[in-house]
Amino acid sequence: MKDGTYTYSKLASYSPKTYAMNQLKNSTDMKLKQLVAAMLNYGAAAQNYFGYNTDVLANSTLSAEQIALPEGLKTVGLGAFSGCKSLKSVLLPASTLRIGHGAFSRCASLESIVMGDKLQNIGKYAFYGCLYLEEINLPKIVNIGKAAFAFSSYLK
Repeated sequence: MKDGTYTYSKLASYSPKTYAMNQLKNSTDMKLKQLVAAMLNYGAAAQNYFGYNTDVLANSTLSAEQIALPEGLKTVGLGAFSGCKSLKSVLLPASTLRIGHGAFSRCASLESIVMGDKLQNIGKYAFYGCLYLEEINLPKIVNIGKAAFAFSSYLK
């Protein structure tokens, strides 16, 4: 209320996911797009961790088919890309030491992943349910967690 006058406006209601997808679609700022994609991936990791609404993950509509992660990356975090249904291939930088728990789980379209020679640990369920995963290159010494490649039936 200002000067005795009431102002009414239409309330806009967005879910965080809808807001984030609009930002990805309409923004030209690449840093903002990276931040928003990371936020959606984090949201999906939280959904998987808490077992909440896992049929519709926050990052399920991200459209990246191929990703090359930046050099200097040490760890792909817990559930980082979990549920990215359109993701087909991943190139990890040579600096990557660890792939976290469920990092690429339920990436139904994932076919290949290239890992660097410094990789030391693949977390539990890291590639769980990657139904079409056909090709990986593992370094000589790597610790592989429980069910890391479970339900990856095309793996050679």
